[in-house]
Amino acid sequence: MKGLWMLVFGWVLTTGLSGHVVKQTYGELKEKDGEWSLRLTFDIGLAEERPNDPLVPQKKRAYLLGLNEAEHMALQKRVRDVVRQVVIAKPSSYDVSFPGYAQQPYQFPELLSDGAYLEVLLRGKVGVEGLVLGVASDLCPRLVVSKQDQLIEIEKGEEKVVLDGKDGGEVEVAGAWDFIGIGFHHVLPLGWDHVLFVVGLCLGGLAWRVILGQSLLFTVAHSVTLGLTAADWLPEVGVAIEVVIALSIAGMGWLALRGKSDDGTPWVRYAVVFGFGLAHGVGFAGALSSSLDGHPQFLMALASMNIGVELAQVVVILGTLVVLRLSGGKRAGVEKGLAWMLVAVGLAVAFIRV
Repeated sequence: MKGLWMLVFGWVLTTGLSGHVVKQTYGELKEKDGEWSLRLTFDIGLAEERPNDPLVPQKKRAYLLGLNEAEHMALQKRVRDVVRQVVIAKPSSYDVSFPGYAQQPYQFPELLSDGAYLEVLLRGKVGVEGLVLGVASDLCPRLVVSKQDQLIEIEKGEEKVVLDGKDGGEVEVAGAWDFIGIGFHHVLPLGWDHVLFVVGLCLGGLAWRVILGQSLLFTVAHSVTLGLTAADWLPEVGVAIEVVIALSIAGMGWLALRGKSDDGTPWVRYAVVFGFGLAHGVGFAGALSSSLDGHPQFLMALASMNIGVELAQVVVILGTLVVLRLSGGKRAGVEKGLAWMLVAVGLAVAFIRV
């Protein structure tokens, strides 16, 4: 039966391509203990700069196998953003993960077309009214969902009930703990660029109070722009902000190389951290704003999500300070080496994203 599904699936995908315009995405839907999961086989062409250009050839599976770690991380971020643009789930938000990246070596689907695909797992809670899925973007105008032996086709602009609800009660929506978890998970383990920025906050021989103060200021700043973008008061600016975020990593390395700033002109460092925080908030919006969109308690959800982000930042700070403390008399050299690493990685990633 599984082999038959793979043949059908391969046919669906290959007949859904014209040149390399992705017309549909296939997913398998399951429900267990009040939670739903939708396992998508995602053509990475949707995450390309020109996803609907028939002149752009489809990348092969060997392309994925040849990517380095930084490129895999960037690809996951782009795919997560595209999935949230395309797939609507009501009444609850959903989490996005990549099961293939949890294995060593990384595992990618092998299909008849030999194209480059990722396995993407969407998970959320089933409300009392069930689960409604919809398609919201021209990037992929059709979603084909397999539920047991049933195929459900959802066209762009459509919303269909794919799981029946429970009897009685109110619709379940994500609560504070859910959003704390979403915020934490976005940094650890997913936000490698965010982690590097926070590591930069710890460098330069600063007192721990100054480091935590920077972390809180950074959180306040990205809370502002994430909230404004999620409320549609700021536009999403696309890939340009990803370049700025990469440069922010290099910027923190450069600040660390300048030395201590908690005893001279601390406002300069705080101003830089706040400015970069605003940029990171806009970057967060691509991955997180759909979780906030339409939530009946928007401010609670926004605050909880950023509490989760701050908690993850504290974990990164504690880990970094432990490493620096264990370095003993070599601490200055370790900090300098980390700072140069941040400068190099930040500039390299910015170049790649440009």
